[in-house]
Amino acid sequence: MSDAGAQRTSFVDVSVDNRPARRAACAFDAHAHDLGAALRRAVPFLVRRGVEVAAGPALPSATLPSALAELSNPAYVLHLATDPGGFRAALALDAIANAFLIDGALGGDGTKPPTLDEKGLTSPQSALVGRIAHRIAETFSAALSGTAGFGFTKLPPSAGGPPPDMSFASLKITLGAEGQSGTMALLVAREALLAGTQPAAPRTPTFDPRIIATMQDVEIDLVVELGRVTMSLGAITALRVGDMLRLDVPLDGTVAIRCGEQPLLAGIPTTSGSRLAVRIAARHGA
Repeated sequence: MSDAGAQRTSFVDVSVDNRPARRAACAFDAHAHDLGAALRRAVPFLVRRGVEVAAGPALPSATLPSALAELSNPAYVLHLATDPGGFRAALALDAIANAFLIDGALGGDGTKPPTLDEKGLTSPQSALVGRIAHRIAETFSAALSGTAGFGFTKLPPSAGGPPPDMSFASLKITLGAEGQSGTMALLVAREALLAGTQPAAPRTPTFDPRIIATMQDVEIDLVVELGRVTMSLGAITALRVGDMLRLDVPLDGTVAIRCGEQPLLAGIPTTSGSRLAVRIAARHGA
């Protein structure tokens, strides 16, 4: 990667046919709000601190080296693949984002983030950032699976990085105020984004219609997952009546509706009369 004072590599590759690239970028932009909300769920202290999160606009063409050239050192890269499809993807975080996430994970208040060595993260820092980046990727995956038709899986180290000339659609997400903001870059193969814009092929029934008709009256339990909280054992044992647990779902975020462990729907918390309710926002995999 280049030094701060060196000329940076252009983030946009103009050597490709821009028509599919632009369509992919537009498809990426359509998910920018959901990904911003997903980041807040993955990193709860962003909400507690009132940290501004801004996503987009998406760029139609970038290679991983050109994306990294836009990020300050030490950067961190999590290599991913889309599921389904197996197309390459990556999540890259710059130095300020890494310092911010490390500080928050260790309980800091954001006023004195650690100073990171430009030459690279230490092994403990890399392990901690890696865990957080993996959680972010999982939350992004859940957000995209219901709307874009794909999620992400983490690639093993043996997979290596993508070819340096492989072109992706990219979406930048910034954390914090202008002038002191960290940056994440989510890169996704354009083929995965374009596949989600194609009309779905008509499905043919695979079960006897009489069996399906009989099962219409079968009752099953739906579980609405408002949020999960990770706490130490000591903090759990110290809980008392009247204490409050802060969930990682923002007021305008979506929650998962499951049958057993299978996600079926996404909904937005609301009220109906004097009761809590959930308004259906999307169907999983639709």
